[in-house]
Amino acid sequence: MVNQLRVGEVLRSSQNRDPSIEVMGGYPNIHHLTASQVLAPIQLSKGINPIAEVKVTPGVRRPAILIRSSPWKAGSVETPWHDEFDLGNGRVAYFGDHRVDHTVPVGETQDAVLLKAWTSHRATTVHERTLAAPLLVFATVTRNKTPKGYVKFCGLAVIKDVEEIEQSDQGRTFPNFRYELALLDLSAEDDLLNWAWIDMKRLRSLKVHRREGRTSPHKPLALMWAIARNARGEPRLAPWPEFRDEVGKLLIEFGGPQSSPTPEYPFWHLRTSGLWDIDGLPANQAGRISVSALDRSKPQAGFIRQADRLLSDPFVRCQAIAVLRETYFAGFAQHNLMEQLGLAGYENASGIETLAEEQEQQGPAARRTTNTSRIVRDVALAKAVKEMHSDHCQVCGKQLAKRFGTYSEAAHIRGLGQPHNGPDELANLLVLCPNHHVQFDTLAIYIDPDGVVRSTADGSHTGVLRQLPKHHISEAHLRYHRALCGRDAPVQEVPVHSPRPVQP
Repeated sequence: MVNQLRVGEVLRSSQNRDPSIEVMGGYPNIHHLTASQVLAPIQLSKGINPIAEVKVTPGVRRPAILIRSSPWKAGSVETPWHDEFDLGNGRVAYFGDHRVDHTVPVGETQDAVLLKAWTSHRATTVHERTLAAPLLVFATVTRNKTPKGYVKFCGLAVIKDVEEIEQSDQGRTFPNFRYELALLDLSAEDDLLNWAWIDMKRLRSLKVHRREGRTSPHKPLALMWAIARNARGEPRLAPWPEFRDEVGKLLIEFGGPQSSPTPEYPFWHLRTSGLWDIDGLPANQAGRISVSALDRSKPQAGFIRQADRLLSDPFVRCQAIAVLRETYFAGFAQHNLMEQLGLAGYENASGIETLAEEQEQQGPAARRTTNTSRIVRDVALAKAVKEMHSDHCQVCGKQLAKRFGTYSEAAHIRGLGQPHNGPDELANLLVLCPNHHVQFDTLAIYIDPDGVVRSTADGSHTGVLRQLPKHHISEAHLRYHRALCGRDAPVQEVPVHSPRPVQP
């Protein structure tokens, strides 16, 4: 499948980097598997191949560093060192790219990229480590009687240790670096690495139509609609008639005054995003599509299987919704948009707290009888946590004075309302002043993994969350809130284990 690398799989790495070719010489084309609308085509021409840094919020981040070892070159003038691969125990000893004929100081070639990554990999805070560039390890292998143009994917790695050493080449010594790499256990992922995990900006970089400076919302609306289906547990693929009617209504309301309600456009063209499947069209279907052709063939469309599976994770779903909202719908009437999409609960950290059944009554003035279902909060728990902090806001430290006494508010981190369905427990509560309660609930601020309070808009430092030993706060709930803000950590720390042995 596109966008997946399997540990132990041999791939074709040709000078022909055409991503449209799926198979070359009987082997999957690595440039097809790693195709991106955002990132430049990957390079495997050198031992150390960094992907260019991209802007994220806040700052910049390198999506990945690709490491390639060429055993058939070991001991040559070009590669005088011998990398050591112990895949059965999840260990790789990799030597840097300094050589005896280099005039620049050691560490100033591509080694500089690995040394910078090493700084992040050994960082003492979770936030710093989540920004570290992951290492993808490849080894060249011989296929079709040639040692060139074929690589085996050995896995995802982190740098455990770095040592500056002295090596010798034809009687001349030179300095170099030796990197101890630990391969991560991907067995829970069926030994698959999803390239979309590396391609972080895919949702932000849809190819959308622009007219007179305005961006068409057709594709983003269709994706939001599909996410709502996923949230409701509906089938991955939606029939064209259902898509036509429901997305068509959304386009009429939110497509803009000069935009045509053409649901066939996102239905067909979203396939170029790498996130979208279409099933049921004739094999000879031309590049352009018409409503009549769709009506005749009645195809189905929706997220690819892996995207649909990822979106079933509430954290991923929250972040996807947040990214699409801030990228394409910032100027829209948010409540109306989210309500029409069926995603109203994702507008804020509280969620939807009231469910109502309404019945109209006639009379001189219109009346409505409503049966409501409200969440029952633990009032004693809220009182106790506010007393722990003496009504001091955990963000700004302020204590609001009343005529008699002081005031603060108990804020749930993961809201009790739908779709969040958070628990009413001490670890899910913060004590905030009214201002910061509103900002936290409306997703204007979030708390990073190091306890720093940041602005969602630009990542700027707002304060540090004040904590007490007797008031444990759940990092899982804070992470969920970050995801709602679209600021969940992009890389999850994965425990290092010995992978299953990789067959040559």
